[in-house]
Amino acid sequence: MPEYTHTHTQEPSNNRIQWIDIAKGLGIILIILGHTSNNAILSKYIYCFHVPLFFLISGYLYTKRDNLIKRKSKSLLLPYFIFSILSFGYWLIERMFREQEISSLKVFANIFIAQGPSEKFIYNAALWFLPCLFITEILFDIIYKKTTKNSRFLIIFATSILGYVYPKITTIRLPFCIDVAMTALMFYYIGFLFKQVESKMIFNKKIINILIIILGIIGIFAYSCTQQSTDMLRLDYGMNYLMFYLIGCLGSYIVYTTSKEININYITWIGRNSLYFMCLHEPVKRIIIKIYSTILKISTDDARGNVIHIILMTIITTLIVSILVVILNKILEFIEKKAKKA
Repeated sequence: MPEYTHTHTQEPSNNRIQWIDIAKGLGIILIILGHTSNNAILSKYIYCFHVPLFFLISGYLYTKRDNLIKRKSKSLLLPYFIFSILSFGYWLIERMFREQEISSLKVFANIFIAQGPSEKFIYNAALWFLPCLFITEILFDIIYKKTTKNSRFLIIFATSILGYVYPKITTIRLPFCIDVAMTALMFYYIGFLFKQVESKMIFNKKIINILIIILGIIGIFAYSCTQQSTDMLRLDYGMNYLMFYLIGCLGSYIVYTTSKEININYITWIGRNSLYFMCLHEPVKRIIIKIYSTILKISTDDARGNVIHIILMTIITTLIVSILVVILNKILEFIEKKAKKA
């Protein structure tokens, strides 16, 4: 997940930016909501911008440093492999109670290949984001260090065009979600540029922001009603290159503006633990959906298609994951103290 301190725990830091924690917290809630929902309109609405939001935040936080590969391997790839192996172990147990014909060997191999679509991440569909963000960060860092300002835009623009047309010319998926990273790179770059102009924007006036939020919500709803679904992991980018990026940025700007106006400690805490929420919510969500639908004696499809049920299951999943995150943080704190004493 986007980072700007050495840790993803709940401990506050003077280096943290308040609105970013809130934006990440809201983003995680949208991720859980989107993964819980099978409601066509709601899912299409959320998928327009909930993943682009995190690439934009990552670009906003970019700073030129040495040893990026080493640092990002520790902050992104290490948790990816740890949570992938843990999720795979749980999935082996879960599949005993489900009719899933997919080869467990192929699923295990994909942990190290990290190749889309989501069916190949069946053990934990959210984890694809980590290797994809790793590739995006490395690509941008290389381009930033090796190019001038003008050539940088041209290279990133060309890469995003290639990423957009790639699924139209071949069905071959690339390892470590490189095919997704090509389109994600533009969002990352926009986030980087946004930081440069943020203080000069006329949108800082509250009345203008309120107007943008209202028009944005209406605009995204209209777009999601008329366009095919957007799903970056599946390389579904809608019918129009420009609208894909425009809607992704517009939805993210709504989250950005909202994050500047609210101050809810719980959402801030979720944002500070966004990595853990991203890695843990998917298996928990599957359990919650099954238990919830069994208790209400409805099918899982009916539960995931009804907006009220979706919201309730999202709340329950978020609360359960919160408990797991607290436990995980306590365990990590204990291990860290032991390591210091050793």
